Amino acid sequence: MRRLKKIGNALIFEPVISRKSVHGQLIRELLQLFDGSARPLMAHLAEMGKLSLKDVRELETLIAEHQLEDPDSVRGEGKRHDKS
Repeated sequence: MRRLKKIGNALIFEPVISRKSVHGQLIRELLQLFDGSARPLMAHLAEMGKLSLKDVRELETLIAEHQLEDPDSVRGEGKRHDKS
């Protein structure tokens, strides 16, 4: 927190780090608990009823858009190199 101004006896503060930045860091740390995989987290959310079909469809749209922007940045089934 950074002091922004003083009004009378009251001090007004503003955050130094954005909410988006904090959310990103928390999610990265949470994913580390699942060895970097979102799948167990998503499954748990679905089982708890916290992940709706609408949420899944929105995620599919976001993933598709991200793949169009940078196809190499999304880990997918096609990147596996099994030596069978």
